[in-house]
Amino acid sequence: MKKEFLALLTGIMVLICTSASFSQSTKAPKYVSIAFIRSKSPDFMTMEKEFWVPVHQQLVKEGRKAAWYMYRVKYPTGTGISYDYIRFNVFTDWKQAEAPYAGLDEIIKKVHPNGGADISKKSGQTREVVWEQLFQVIDEAAIKIKQPSKYIVVNQMKSVAGSESEYVNLEITYFKPFHVERVARGVMTNWSLYKTAIPYGDKYEFDYMTLNGYPSWEDITKNNPPDVWSKVHGNLNFDEIHSKILSKRNTINNELWELVAFAVE
Repeated sequence: MKKEFLALLTGIMVLICTSASFSQSTKAPKYVSIAFIRSKSPDFMTMEKEFWVPVHQQLVKEGRKAAWYMYRVKYPTGTGISYDYIRFNVFTDWKQAEAPYAGLDEIIKKVHPNGGADISKKSGQTREVVWEQLFQVIDEAAIKIKQPSKYIVVNQMKSVAGSESEYVNLEITYFKPFHVERVARGVMTNWSLYKTAIPYGDKYEFDYMTLNGYPSWEDITKNNPPDVWSKVHGNLNFDEIHSKILSKRNTINNELWELVAFAVE
């Protein structure tokens, strides 16, 4: 128990230090709890849309969270995968992440006054949370988003030992401005850099994720306008910078997620 406590304390201290180190680059500091879910019934998404979306909309309205998203794992697929849906709870600050479902029964009664408790219990039988993890949003290309990304290309990465700060600085200094310009031109809807917050440590496969959001299927493979990089970085050689950032991280996993439901302001 003592070792577990010390490990958790170490993780929190790392989070605090990281937040301080990157605070200048994060315009809207926030945290995201991501749950990797295995559906257990064909009624899973029907329950989510009809029952849970209004509940999460009320939680957003009352300022308990900033947003809620549900994505389906489009790729990979098949019997070998351990989860097929991804749930996002977006918090504007650390305090919101403490007890996001406190008083949930009262919210359910308010939104579903006729038999909400029974439906809530039934919906729990349609899904299983395989893993849930808290992330800190280090930076984003777009702060205010009118519409959630229809598709997200997710890259889970492990920073090279001793190169974490350099890796993050490369993302923020060179690739964030590049993606900001892509968003401005409608090539993508957003780009985000997430850092694992809790749990955190060497025993976990990845410590960072980039999320590239797109408005349509066609946009995922659409070529960038040829002047995007030069618009933000002049004559700086893209290949050299790209090779440098690749030397600071190892891509552990790549997935494609598709939006199926959401609740926002």
